[in-house]
Amino acid sequence: MTKELVRKEYKKALLKKSGFNIRDKLAETKILKLLESKKGLKPRKLKVLLYLNLPHEVSLYSLIKHLRFNHKDYEVYVPSLISPLISKKTQAKSFKVVKLRLPLKKGHFNIKEPKARVPFFFKDARMDVLVVPVLGVDKSYKRIGFGKGMYDIFYSLQNPKPYLIFVSRIRNVSRLNVGLKHDIYSKDYIWSN
Repeated sequence: MTKELVRKEYKKALLKKSGFNIRDKLAETKILKLLESKKGLKPRKLKVLLYLNLPHEVSLYSLIKHLRFNHKDYEVYVPSLISPLISKKTQAKSFKVVKLRLPLKKGHFNIKEPKARVPFFFKDARMDVLVVPVLGVDKSYKRIGFGKGMYDIFYSLQNPKPYLIFVSRIRNVSRLNVGLKHDIYSKDYIWSN
């Protein structure tokens, strides 16, 4: 079975779980505990890249609100697509990191993002923690994503490497090693169901 077949199977299962899910709160709590464990390791604010979810992804809105208003130890960032993806060569130019600010608007792929933004380019955005949405993981916990490779590219350009947390609405772990050499890997895989 190839990675594309596994991705297709996981997408199908995940799309059935679209919409509001009360169990997303459990995933947010687990993420917060992991963030709290990393907080003391840096003498400055922890820079955390979260995401603004699509309907089939775990909602992190409560966590984002909590981090922004109750903690002065975190800076919250989100990805922003400046332009639609045309080719593999334009991926690095399309995926930017912006500080989370309100109001939000729907951008490319109907993903909410901050309206007024000054993007950080890959080389400028040094994150401490990345919370990454996944379809699932393979046997060696390499990410099976949505097929664009944007998080893989972003992670590869980070130095030092940030701490990774994978998040999914359902637990999808392949029995095979279908990940590729460039795929990102994390033992911290959180699911809400």
